Amino acid sequence: MLQIIKQLMQGQDIFYHPKRGCMRIYGPDARDFLQRMSTGDMRKLSPHNPVGTCFITNKGRMVEYGGVFEIGTHDFVLVTSAENPKLLLDWLSGFHFVEDLTFNDCTALARIIITAHPERVGVPALSLGYLDVGPRCEIVLTLDVPGTQFITDEAWQTLRIMALLPDFPQEINEHYMPDTINLGQFIAEDKGCYIGQEVIAKARTYQKHKKTLCGAIISFSDWQGLVAGSTIYGPLGQECVVTSRAPLYVLDQANALVITDLEQLNASGVGDVTIRLI
Repeated sequence: MLQIIKQLMQGQDIFYHPKRGCMRIYGPDARDFLQRMSTGDMRKLSPHNPVGTCFITNKGRMVEYGGVFEIGTHDFVLVTSAENPKLLLDWLSGFHFVEDLTFNDCTALARIIITAHPERVGVPALSLGYLDVGPRCEIVLTLDVPGTQFITDEAWQTLRIMALLPDFPQEINEHYMPDTINLGQFIAEDKGCYIGQEVIAKARTYQKHKKTLCGAIISFSDWQGLVAGSTIYGPLGQECVVTSRAPLYVLDQANALVITDLEQLNASGVGDVTIRLI
């Protein structure tokens, strides 16, 4: 893991072939259908500009997150966060009635590149977030880009936790809203109606004690015994529910992701785990 971080600090690109499903959506009504079914603004979608979007229930909870790439006229590829796109395919099928479109599973094409030089990627790419390891490295999602020295799943999970990125099903699931799990940037504020829009708008305006996905920097001994679903306590006594634990330990970086209310103090919480929240 230290070697990967050293490569990033030296300006080298890191490649990962993610276990993410891909589905193709095509037909004259495909763009409008995606616009009505998800939080992203498909008016901004073009062959050179992929769009990230969340699919949510009428209660504003996550169904899936995806990156949409335009590959032709009325022809799109959606990279899901889950390894199998069947969950999203089945959900979308429940809303497909008279629209002139087809969607189906397709071969996984996705690549993730972590780079301090995103301008040299050279293909349409969707920014997922950033990793600060000295230089600020952008984490981008692309389609079918050849790379060398692909990192392992364990290394990727460690890096995405360091970058505070949610993943399926640990954080991307029906328990959370997009804003809770750092996907709020993929909610368009100036588009027409979509499923769950009213709930999202009300939550952003009125919700008190908003829960947030944070990174927890934990001592090595405490990290060894940490498991997803356990409760630990923040520096001010905040109750923190662990959603993901980094497979590999990196000193002074986020070693786990937790959901917590940063404003609410748990006076009775006496933590046996020493952490810092970021």
